[in-house]
Amino acid sequence: FNHNRFYIAEVLLALEYLHMLGVVYRDLKPENILVREDGHIMLTDFDLSLRCAVNPTLLRSSSPLTDPTRKMSSNFCSASNCIDPFCLQPSCQVSCFSPRVLTTSS
Repeated sequence: FNHNRFYIAEVLLALEYLHMLGVVYRDLKPENILVREDGHIMLTDFDLSLRCAVNPTLLRSSSPLTDPTRKMSSNFCSASNCIDPFCLQPSCQVSCFSPRVLTTSS
């Protein structure tokens, strides 16, 4: 049993769940990951988190192993043409990341 993989998977599931709720957790560090009595993790310290007004959409992607239209490449690709097309659309941008405009009263 690989404990490292288990806890990494637990953290990823917790972050995925928070994203589905529209919460951006911005303080991930070992001190903020607690292990409960039952062995599962719990994230703490949500002071820096953002609550976004988004409606998350679950996307079903096919595996490159089962989809004959996708080609397996032996080279690691980081070019822009390797990004899935849905990530290039403006709908992927979350409104809570825009800068806030502060007005000064005179």
